[in-house]
Amino acid sequence: MPDPLRTLLQEWEIKPTANVAFAARVWRRIAERSHPLRWRRRISDVLGMPVPAATVVMVAVLAGFVAGEVWRRHHAAQERDAGLAAYVLAVDPIARTAALEP
Repeated sequence: MPDPLRTLLQEWEIKPTANVAFAARVWRRIAERSHPLRWRRRISDVLGMPVPAATVVMVAVLAGFVAGEVWRRHHAAQERDAGLAAYVLAVDPIARTAALEP
């Protein structure tokens, strides 16, 4: 005699509701996550807003000013040292003699 529970379980079937856009959404999310230039798109999205864009511009200008000032001070110190060395060679005969020796 067949077991009624076994027969009922064999007849039982799950019928999920069909979601038409599911596969398209899955592939879109995969494409978004594997996109090699995703960070560029995010940067362009952020820079499209006024406040972050202005902040980035201000930081870039400030970094330029700081880099220019560091460069100017470095070259001014080099020129000052070269000028002092030239002055010492012009005034001090011992230094001039020492500079000519190999």
